[in-house]
Amino acid sequence: MTYELLSNRTFELSNRIMDLYSILLKNNEMELSARLLKYGLSIRKHSETAWASTTQMDFTEAISTASEMSVQTRYWLKLIQMKHPLSTECDECVELLNNVINMLNYIISHNEQYHFQLQYQSN
Repeated sequence: MTYELLSNRTFELSNRIMDLYSILLKNNEMELSARLLKYGLSIRKHSETAWASTTQMDFTEAISTASEMSVQTRYWLKLIQMKHPLSTECDECVELLNNVINMLNYIISHNEQYHFQLQYQSN
């Protein structure tokens, strides 16, 4: 798994979350839309921060935070699914998010390997 793959998936997820956010606002779902946007967009922010880190500790912290934000985003998406069961946009976000969570968990479990790749790429 490479930086590009995770970056592409989190970018796609961010775009879909922004689309869903717009739909929720049109339905006057202010609280759900705000929470979804806050946690959903932070996944990409923290994953990008991880790849830019210079120490293993910073890398681990940022990737772990991205994973935590992913789980919280899934919680908000599940609430949206329960309230709006016919929302295919939400279903697509959940599917993509589950893929991102799996990728982040893999990176966390192989942390030493990824930090070594970061050091190698920076030299």
